[in-house]
Amino acid sequence: MRNLGRAVRQAGAGIGVLMAAVLAGCAHHSPDLDLMSPVGTWRASAPDTGVLEIDLDGTLTIEDSSFNVSELVDSRAGYNATGTWELLHSPVRVGLAIGEGQDGQRASGGGRYALEFTHGVIMFRDSEDTVGITFVYDTRNVATAGSTAP
Repeated sequence: MRNLGRAVRQAGAGIGVLMAAVLAGCAHHSPDLDLMSPVGTWRASAPDTGVLEIDLDGTLTIEDSSFNVSELVDSRAGYNATGTWELLHSPVRVGLAIGEGQDGQRASGGGRYALEFTHGVIMFRDSEDTVGITFVYDTRNVATAGSTAP
């Protein structure tokens, strides 16, 4: 009976490890980071597309995004935008000011956001949390990860 109990516990532990691995495979992957600055390249996680570039000089660009962050809707033809950013404190966030946007050939207004970034993920979502985009920090940026806002 003692061996049966041990076998059941071992099987349960094995199933638990397997379930954790499966769930980890389904979950959104992000770098294990504690960033002090958002400066660098952020790439949209699949199946979305696009690049968010946050520069040390206080400017930002969004290129070929599948999500229009100005209007918080899926992009029809690739969204591009420029803007500025600043480091916010208490809690630490990045303040993004989208100035000019373009969704394909259509002009798209701007927007202001205060978003979490320190764990290597920047997420834009609509108010109902039904559509959005997740940008993940490109770890090839590690040399600039400690930089601060201008």
